[in-house]
Amino acid sequence: ASGNPRLSPRQSLQDLAKVKGGIFVKNGNQTTCGLGFIDNKAAFVSADCLDYDGQTVKMSTNYEVYVDSAFTGSSEHYSVTNVTVHPSYNPQTRANNIAILEFNDNANVSWYNYNAIAPSKWSTLVYVQRYLTDVSTATW
Repeated sequence: ASGNPRLSPRQSLQDLAKVKGGIFVKNGNQTTCGLGFIDNKAAFVSADCLDYDGQTVKMSTNYEVYVDSAFTGSSEHYSVTNVTVHPSYNPQTRANNIAILEFNDNANVSWYNYNAIAPSKWSTLVYVQRYLTDVSTATW
């Protein structure tokens, strides 16, 4: 992992400003489901946030991802084009409760999110829940 910029500690405000966050929206309604962005084309979400028809994800649900650019107020939103649920997800026990959302398919990868930092580097713990004040205009 040495030399891998995706695993190096980032503590400056400039680096924090690069972290993207977002909201998972279903049929035009904001959810409380958190997203863990991998890059500008994919994100992790809890599998129990999705709608199912039996064991299959219901793709007739209009899934969208709203992305904010930290500290800038700008936002983008994309329709989800593919969902991959962990093959061993158990909806009763919520074991393996994770899925990958794919969106923005035609874009070149332009950013990666940094999802982890070594706990020994933490000086403070912070929890952030993003919220859209208006889904129709993507206003944060």
